[in-house]
Amino acid sequence: MKLGVQLFSLQKYLQTREDTRTVFLACKAMGYEALQYSGHPIATTDDAHFLKDTADEAGLPIVVAKFSYKQLTEETALVAEIMGILGAASVMVGVTPSAFRQDLTLVKQFRKNMNAPTQHLLDKGFHIAYHNHAYEFAPLDGGTTMMDYYLENCTDWRFLLDICWAQHGGADVAALMDRIGSGRLQHIHFKDMSGLDEKGLPIFCPCGSGIMDLAPLAAKCREMGVEDILVEQDNASDLPDPLGEVEQSFKYLKTLFGKDR
Repeated sequence: MKLGVQLFSLQKYLQTREDTRTVFLACKAMGYEALQYSGHPIATTDDAHFLKDTADEAGLPIVVAKFSYKQLTEETALVAEIMGILGAASVMVGVTPSAFRQDLTLVKQFRKNMNAPTQHLLDKGFHIAYHNHAYEFAPLDGGTTMMDYYLENCTDWRFLLDICWAQHGGADVAALMDRIGSGRLQHIHFKDMSGLDEKGLPIFCPCGSGIMDLAPLAAKCREMGVEDILVEQDNASDLPDPLGEVEQSFKYLKTLFGKDR
């Protein structure tokens, strides 16, 4: 088990190669052991080679990489080539596009559109890891939720569970982890929130400083053999010290997971 960081949390530092190298090295210095690459597109194989070389320099494996729906459906072969360069196995699907969220028929169409990319990536040795927000837990046709449909029908997908968004959506996170199963839950996003804003959305904060009960979920991760605990703080790049935010999370999670992982 590795403690890693979801680089969407530090996206303001991913706009140039010089800054990207600096932030990779900074994450290593904090003690992080792995990276999820998100927050800035990987558009070319040259980008991928740079990221791989920089990750190797920092001594941090890239374990997950995020690609857009457009990239996955229109540039599938390029995505597979990039993944091969990065040395990562998990391709994160970060959202169900808004055009496919209104009812179950549209959700099914989204999955149908993802069939060919999913199979191509599997054939090349990679797999889809679907990342949830809160809307996947809202009832659609007949009370079925989007997450119900994905779990029951997308058996060739794995899941990158976001514990905070899942709880905000009304899920019992530990029960959801059991439902996903250890074979489909290699990576998990650990995050915390201090409360809700005026729109009813989470106000994210460093792990251990908010209202999420993370200790039982850490124990559940150990029980299930989750490979990568990935810190994500969606709003960190909007705050004065994004690196300080993710460092605070690392220090807290180290107390939960300890040295023997």
